[in-house]
Amino acid sequence: MVRLGLEFFETGPEGEIEFRRVRAAYNRPSDADLYAVVQAIATDAGLVTGDRRTREAGEREGVAVSGLLWLLEELVAHKIIEPPAAAEALETMRQHGARLPDDECEKRLRRWGC
Repeated sequence: MVRLGLEFFETGPEGEIEFRRVRAAYNRPSDADLYAVVQAIATDAGLVTGDRRTREAGEREGVAVSGLLWLLEELVAHKIIEPPAAAEALETMRQHGARLPDDECEKRLRRWGC
């Protein structure tokens, strides 16, 4: 099922076994975050996260992991959003407590003309 550009997956019995294995190895990320790691493993997909512990789990499991800044840059590069919209999104995330590196955020804001 695809809705608003998102595709939903069911894990099935194999996915549940894999989730239990991953859960036993990493006790800090939430269940939802670890299900995302398991799905990335199962589909050979990348994972976008802003959570350090989820990033670490994904990387240890061999998943290509990117962050929110990378995602915003890709959206701008592929002309999905304009730079001012990316800057606004970044500022909104920061205002709502996203823990992003200030120097990297400032670089992007300058590059996007804000």
